[in-house]
Amino acid sequence: MIYAMAKLIALMYLGLFIVAIAFCIIVSLLGYPPFGTIKKVAEPLLLAFTTCSSEVTLPVHMQILENTGIPNKVVSFVLPLGYSFNLDGAALYQSLTVCFLAEAYGLHLDLAAILTILVTTLIANKGTANIPAASLVILAVILTAMKLPVEAIAIVAGVDRFMDMGRTTVNVFGNTCAALILNRFGGKGISDVADEAVMTTTA
Repeated sequence: MIYAMAKLIALMYLGLFIVAIAFCIIVSLLGYPPFGTIKKVAEPLLLAFTTCSSEVTLPVHMQILENTGIPNKVVSFVLPLGYSFNLDGAALYQSLTVCFLAEAYGLHLDLAAILTILVTTLIANKGTANIPAASLVILAVILTAMKLPVEAIAIVAGVDRFMDMGRTTVNVFGNTCAALILNRFGGKGISDVADEAVMTTTA
């Protein structure tokens, strides 16, 4: 069992590494230096890794992105929304863990089962709380959809903390990329929407 858990953790971090590489490529295509970008957001990334909570990183993350030249209207629009709906690391963890538990219970995963996991994860993942171990709650939803016992979560609960650190860090880095993308291609539009919202509220 320990060996199986070690393989699960190693595979998840391999997946997170691949996702991070993809983010670096996107950042590079946007004209930003990938390593320079990582260095600038190192503080929120380290906070995410040590606390396993995206919520803790929000003020620092917003301040750093604003200091890099991204308008406050873009940052304040992207980050709070992204921390609820752009959880790439959490989605990877949840789908991988469900596949692991399905295999542990001897459930054969055909194409229909894999698509069920994919769709359920994408839907259930939205609005995940930005607190440690929040993905365990989402796992309960996905396991129910797969007709697996919810108590199967206990199998991975002991090592969840080790995986939570990595997935939260990737979540934060993913939202950094989202802010850079929207600032490059839609910053003005977001600012206009924010201005209209403020004017409507004031009126």
